Formats: sequence, C-alpha cells, structure tokens
Amino acid sequence: MEQTCQTHHSWCRALDEQRQQNYFPSRILDVGTIQSGEIRLIITEIEPPDQDHRCTALSHCLGNNPSSIQLTTENATLLNSDIPPACLSQSFLDAVEPVVHKIA
Repeated sequence: MEQTCQTHHSWCRALDEQRQQNYFPSRILDVGTIQSGEIRLIITEIEPPDQDHRCTALSHCLGNNPSSIQLTTENATLLNSDIPPACLSQSFLDAVEPVVHKIA
C-alpha cells in the first residue's frame, strides 16, 4: 500500500514530506490484518512504532451516552492485548475496515 501511495498519490507524498520525524500520537489503534482480525491499543511511550509506521487520525464525538468502550487508566493494559470489534463504535469500525482490507 505504501508504494502505491508514494508512487501514485501526490497528496500522500506531500503529507509524508511534511510529517514530523519521530512523532506519533500517544495512542494508536493497531488494526492488524483481515486474516488476524486483531485490533489492539498501542501506547507509543511504552511501545514506540518503527519510523516506517504510518497512521491516520479519526476525530469523533462519543455523545451523551457512549455505549462503546472508552480508554481509561484501568483498562489500558487490557486493550493493549485485544479490543473485540463489538466493543468499538460504528464510526471506528467504519474507519478501520477499509484500512484492514487494504493491508490484507
């Protein structure tokens, strides 16, 4: 996927050139592959990604009565192992699905 972005997408090349080296958000969802079906939390201070790691952002609002899982100090270690897709909001699932299919 990265080669396609770098070769055919001028927008991706421009973003990559502007990207700050060694910067990653404090928390990243690792979506694995469609074969693995794994989704897990990476806390980058504890588990720094390699420099070739690519990520994207999802901005969303939980609303007044969130029914999906929320990251807390108490569940961060558990979410590092596995996040069942059923625990994620539909907006996260919709955002993750095309990425998983692309890297499969």
